[in-house]
Amino acid sequence: QDPDYIAAWPDTQSEIAVPLRKEGVVIGVLNVESPHIGGVSEDDVRILDLLADQLSIAIENAALYDRLRAHAEELQSVVAERTAELAQALEQARAADRLKTQFVSDVSHELRTPLSNIRLYLDLLRQGPTEKFDVYLGTLSRETDRLVALIEDLLAISRMDAGTVFPNPVDIDLNRISKGLVEDRLQLYADRDLTLRLNLDENLPKVSADEKLISQVIANLMTNAMHYTPSGGEITISTHQHEVDGQSWVSLEVRDTGLGIPDSEQTLVFDRFYRGSASRKMKVPGTGLGLAISKEILDRHGGRITLESQDEQGAVFTIWLPLSGSSSV
Repeated sequence: QDPDYIAAWPDTQSEIAVPLRKEGVVIGVLNVESPHIGGVSEDDVRILDLLADQLSIAIENAALYDRLRAHAEELQSVVAERTAELAQALEQARAADRLKTQFVSDVSHELRTPLSNIRLYLDLLRQGPTEKFDVYLGTLSRETDRLVALIEDLLAISRMDAGTVFPNPVDIDLNRISKGLVEDRLQLYADRDLTLRLNLDENLPKVSADEKLISQVIANLMTNAMHYTPSGGEITISTHQHEVDGQSWVSLEVRDTGLGIPDSEQTLVFDRFYRGSASRKMKVPGTGLGLAISKEILDRHGGRITLESQDEQGAVFTIWLPLSGSSSV
């Protein structure tokens, strides 16, 4: 009844069927047929029994070899995969070390500059003419604000890494927040000969988010746009509502007419401590933390931040917040 069994020849008069066993299980049959009555003897049976044992051992050895070979190939594949992972981890560690070194250098420079100015103007307050005191105090105030901003960025990153930043979502109006931030900065932009415009969707629905954190993101994008837009340029703040793949979103974009961001840098600008070529070209102070902080804040709200830009043709940063989703940690 075995489907692999070959029927006996028509002239078969004698037959021996010796089982091949592996650990007590029949895995095959050694079959011998003869056209003569009594064509097989007891000696043939003993020989075939011995041969069957040898064949079973040979089959077992072949199966074991196949398993060993498969295991060796699997082990080789695992070793190659782990080696690649280790090489990648090593490169990431080296990159992190380079970033740390660069970060320490940037922070040292950013701290040294305002501290040197503060020391200078404190000396001027002690020794300089009193009619210049208002000017000196103004400079001291700006340099102090610069130090505070730097330290706040460092603390924000530290808190996020420690898992102690928990969004407190409430219904917020992005139009109201945008208007307030623009009013606070109108004079600052005017001093730099920059035009600040608002293009708000008056029917924009409210969105559930942490007002303080989202305000921080918008303020950061507006500050970046100011720093990287030459005199005579424009910065436009716009709000919109979108439907994307069945999901409702509220967006706010900050569009500038500044230097723009080259294609080669656009995948890096949200990395911690990354500072592009424009920051060196325009001598913009900072540590490259602002956009990384903004991205992490939006991630915690179930949102995202996108960038559209071409070199020397301005940039558009857009924050997206879901209408129906709630904040997550």
